[in-house]
Amino acid sequence: MARTTHYRSLGASTLLLILSLILYAKLPYIVGQGVVSFSQDGAVNDTIVLPLFDRSAVPLGLRDDLEHFKTATVVNSSEEDWLEKRQQRLTWQEALDKGAAGLARLNGPRQQSQWTTMQQLTDNGWRVRDTSPDLASNDYFGGAGGPYNTLHIRQGAGYTVEAKQDKKFRNCRGRFTPRTEGIYEQIFNPRGRTMVNTFNYSPMYKAKRQQDRIQNRDVPPQDMIYYVPSIYKWSDVIGILWAEQARRSNVLPNTLKYFFRHNVATPDTQQIIEGAAGNPFGAKWKGRWPGKRFAKGTPQFQALLGTPHGKSITWLIVEHPNEFPKKDIESITIFTIPDITGEQYCILFTLTD
Repeated sequence: MARTTHYRSLGASTLLLILSLILYAKLPYIVGQGVVSFSQDGAVNDTIVLPLFDRSAVPLGLRDDLEHFKTATVVNSSEEDWLEKRQQRLTWQEALDKGAAGLARLNGPRQQSQWTTMQQLTDNGWRVRDTSPDLASNDYFGGAGGPYNTLHIRQGAGYTVEAKQDKKFRNCRGRFTPRTEGIYEQIFNPRGRTMVNTFNYSPMYKAKRQQDRIQNRDVPPQDMIYYVPSIYKWSDVIGILWAEQARRSNVLPNTLKYFFRHNVATPDTQQIIEGAAGNPFGAKWKGRWPGKRFAKGTPQFQALLGTPHGKSITWLIVEHPNEFPKKDIESITIFTIPDITGEQYCILFTLTD
C-alpha cells in the first residue's frame, strides 16, 4: 500500500514537472486573475492584466511622472488610435510654483540615485545602442549663426544614443512584466560639453497607453508603478548613459555645459514658452536664435524651470551629485530655427561650470 502511494506520488510529481516545462516554454506569468503571456522575444501575446495588487503609497520619484495623467482622459477609438485630451493646461502661476520647488531642490541637499550602472539598465529590460559620430546635432544647431557656432561648441563629436525598454523585466514586486517600448534618444557630445535631447517616450507614458487599451479603462495612475521597471525615469536613464559616454570620451561628466531640448512637443511647455516670450497663451512665437535668454532669478526662468522639460534637467542634476557636483542652471534660452525645425520651439539650459 505504501509502495502504491509512493508510485502515485512520483506520477503526480512527474505530471507537474511536465506541465511546468510546457508553461515555461511559453513564458507565462500570472498577475492577479489575468495572464501575461510572452513570446520568446519578449513580445506580449493576447493578454488580459488585472491589477489586483494592494494600493501602496506612490513613491516620491513617481509623482511628477504621474502628474501628466491626473488631468488626462484617454479614449479608445474604433481604429484603436489614442486621443489624449488634457482637461486643463499648466497655468503660469502653477509653472511658477513648480519652478520654485525646482529651485528649492537645486539649492537643497542632494542624494545620489541608486541607479548608476549599465548593468542595472540591462537588468531592467533596457537595450542601449549608439552610433558612430553623428552629425545630426550639427544639422539642428550647427548652421551659420546657429547655437553651435555662437557658443563655440565643438562639432562632429556627437553620438546618437538610444535607450529602449524593449525587454520584459521584473517589476517592483519581482514579477515578470511586459516590455513598455519606452524610448529615450539623445545626442551626447561630451567633448563639446553638450547634450541634445531629440526623442522621448517614457515607459510610464507607453505603459499607461498599453494598459488602458488592454484593460479597456482609464487605469488609475497609482497602479502604473506595477507596469514600469525600477529604472524608468528619464533622469536616471540619462544619468547613467551620459556618465558612460563621458568615460568613453575621457572627460568628466561634470563638464556638461549646454543641454538642448529639440522640437518641444509638450503642450504645457509650449504654453509657458509663449508666456515667457510675452505672447498670450496659444499665440505662436517665432523668435529665431538667439531667441530670448532668461537668467536665474527672473520669473520667466522660474516658470520655464517648472515645465516638464525644466523638471527633467533639475532631477538629472539633483539626483546625480557624483556626476554633477555643485552643478546648477544659470540661464534658460527659448528659440526657434525655422530653416531647420520649422516653428517648433527649442530650449537651451545653460549650466554652471
